[in-house]
Amino acid sequence: MTTHHIPKGVSRDTLEDVVAGWEAVGAAAEPKHTADVEDATGLADAVGRQTRFLEDVGVLEADGQEHRLTERGQALAGALAVGDDGRARERARGLLADWPVTETVRGVVRGNPSDEGELVPIVAAVTGHDPEASRVRSGVTTLLDCYDWAGILERDEDGRYRLPDDGERESSAAASPGVASPTATADEEAAAARCGISLGSPPESGGERSETGDPVEVLGETDAADVAELVEELASAEGGAETETDGGGDREAHALTLEVDVDADPEDVEALVQHIREGLTAANAEPGE
Repeated sequence: MTTHHIPKGVSRDTLEDVVAGWEAVGAAAEPKHTADVEDATGLADAVGRQTRFLEDVGVLEADGQEHRLTERGQALAGALAVGDDGRARERARGLLADWPVTETVRGVVRGNPSDEGELVPIVAAVTGHDPEASRVRSGVTTLLDCYDWAGILERDEDGRYRLPDDGERESSAAASPGVASPTATADEEAAAARCGISLGSPPESGGERSETGDPVEVLGETDAADVAELVEELASAEGGAETETDGGGDREAHALTLEVDVDADPEDVEALVQHIREGLTAANAEPGE
């Protein structure tokens, strides 16, 4: 397992002071020793303990026994040095979003809000550390605090970490019950178009309908191989075509992983395409329709 470094034995506020300290000693212009930052900040050995993490997330880069701020690290450190919290949060969000650990953590809490006690051992395992070590637990706690501050995660009223858009979906679902999953993305529409199939809204009237009364797309010359290609492309579009539903949690996020028999009957193929269309275009309908 790849080991990723985490903050060591400091709070988020102290970590911010360390980053700002690198700016204060001129590490944007030339490499500096950790001792220079320790003298400038008065933080003693706390500075040296953070260099591996700051390298890992792209704030610092090593130059022999010294370190210098990267271009993105300079932007963050500069904002922290002048107390521009909004700009600092934006810069930190960009750096953390590109860190491999972050997407894994986001995947853990997606649709599954988790408190600190649940997340600490998981994040420790993801980063390759012993969750029983006190310094590891404090480091992960600081990392989670950084995620919250930067807007990567947020805490709900119960103190559980969740994705910010999970909270937006819950609010939207409460305000508009009955609204289903989002419409197809541009990549999904393009993938369908290459196979000669439309993922647009169902026709307002006329045309064939399924047993449930929903309009059925007439495939014409499209065969099962075309649909197999569509399913594969849709599954890869937008990182797997994972679609979140707005139904208050009663339907789970899903990815298109359907298998198609190339000898399928035309009626079966039509039913499959209708199933795909229903999953991607349900949000076009007004509530109550």
